[in-house]
Amino acid sequence: MTLTRIYSPLERSLFAVFALLCLGTALTFGFIVATDVETRRSPAAWLAIFGGFMLTPVSLKIVFTGSAWPYFERKVGFRPSPSDDVS
Repeated sequence: MTLTRIYSPLERSLFAVFALLCLGTALTFGFIVATDVETRRSPAAWLAIFGGFMLTPVSLKIVFTGSAWPYFERKVGFRPSPSDDVS
């Protein structure tokens, strides 16, 4: 069992700023895609919209509760790459 990480007040305020930036980016690019016909086929614009709307709730959960979802805090095993000098 892993303990959930509790973020400090400074980290929580930085996540609040990050959430505002993500939401602002998503809304700005959403407006650009809605008004400009040529950007509707731009993968970068759609990625900015999708990324902004997906990162905002994660950041806001950290801001209001002080911890993230357990999925984002799990330990990932490190497996070193195979060495090149195999003889």
